[in-house]
Amino acid sequence: MARRLSKSRYTLFCQCEKALWLRVNKPEEAIVDAGLEARFEQGNEVGDLAMGLFGNYVEVTAEREDGSLDLEAMVEKTKQEMNKGTETICEASFTFENNYCAVDILRKTDNGWDSNRFAESTKYYHRTIQQTLMRSIVAIIKMVGSNTYDYDLRNKSSHELCKRIVESGLLDEVSLPMV
Repeated sequence: MARRLSKSRYTLFCQCEKALWLRVNKPEEAIVDAGLEARFEQGNEVGDLAMGLFGNYVEVTAEREDGSLDLEAMVEKTKQEMNKGTETICEASFTFENNYCAVDILRKTDNGWDSNRFAESTKYYHRTIQQTLMRSIVAIIKMVGSNTYDYDLRNKSSHELCKRIVESGLLDEVSLPMV
């Protein structure tokens, strides 16, 4: 596959041109310490929870034998699932003019397809704002998911989702210090 421009690569370029060059030309030199591995694992856990928010779904992630993503296979699987009318597709992948894009969650609606890009914009915020936002999100999830939270039919789904997250114990294991 030709080298494609993706949102991740564009964002990395905006942050540091040399970092993008290293990722593309010498990916084996990436330094992945235990802290980064732990953040990847937490991100995977949150992603798995997010995928289940919309009920039954099909994930189109595909990997090559070396563990790298097989983008062509992901694009093809996305087309197949869309043609079958699958209601929720996770990691839906697209290409256009040698550019690649994946969306976390693609849902079929009465009006076509709705793309949900979970927390995409937060990467552009200052790190202190990101941390403050995350602490607020955790507090909101705990409050909305509590047994004493007053809800009705308009927000019952939000309450049930937050309650599932709270009951999973995942938030008990996370420490978000003030920065």
